[in-house]
Amino acid sequence: MLLVNKESTNHYASSRGGGKGYNLFLLEKIGVTVPEWMIVPWDEKLNFILEHNLNEKIEDLLEKFHNSDLKGDDLESQIESLFLEYALNQNSYTSLKESVSSFFSAFDGPYISVRSSAVGEDGAQHSFAGQLSSFLYIDYNNFDEVVKSIIRCWASAYSARSLSYRKENSLSALKSDDFKVSVILQRMINPDVSGVLFTGNPIQQEADQMLINSLYGVGEGLVSGLYEGDTYVVSKNDLSILSQ
Repeated sequence: MLLVNKESTNHYASSRGGGKGYNLFLLEKIGVTVPEWMIVPWDEKLNFILEHNLNEKIEDLLEKFHNSDLKGDDLESQIESLFLEYALNQNSYTSLKESVSSFFSAFDGPYISVRSSAVGEDGAQHSFAGQLSSFLYIDYNNFDEVVKSIIRCWASAYSARSLSYRKENSLSALKSDDFKVSVILQRMINPDVSGVLFTGNPIQQEADQMLINSLYGVGEGLVSGLYEGDTYVVSKNDLSILSQ
């Protein structure tokens, strides 16, 4: 298995890293400081499904969901359990463990984040914002926990919110290979402040303004909507703060 990392070619990073992962790759290429990362490419998920002949089981569950015979939350739960049954009881992850062991030793600190990165995510046509799962402060010395988090990222592609988003945007959702989800493993940091920057003001529809939402600590509570952060409107011309 060939992981995606900062040494990958642009073609491989764009085709295998998913939207979020490819943007990390691009940020590092232009010199932005990015915590150490690597990406399990989306075809690892498809290979896992093929290796264990899970296609028909997944597609049967998807059919039941589309026929309203199965709730979305139950669909995600059943697929997650199906994946975990094979991932943890067999040697499926020997090659993955070998591939990422060098990455785990590349930095200090006991924790990583495990983040989904779907193909098409954060793109010009579809954002998939908040549709798939990510997991923070995972102990990378506990490889079973890392595996579970990877599996849960894969399974979140079949969540009710993700399927509803796909339906609203006319994206196919009946076959197991319709769901291409890469997974980012990244060094977990403890920030003083986190935030989201919009390079245009989406509220006022002003292209010459930037909008920043921020709060103290980790930004998960902000992007999930659990906490209300501070809001700043900044002029692109002179970086003056127009309102806060």
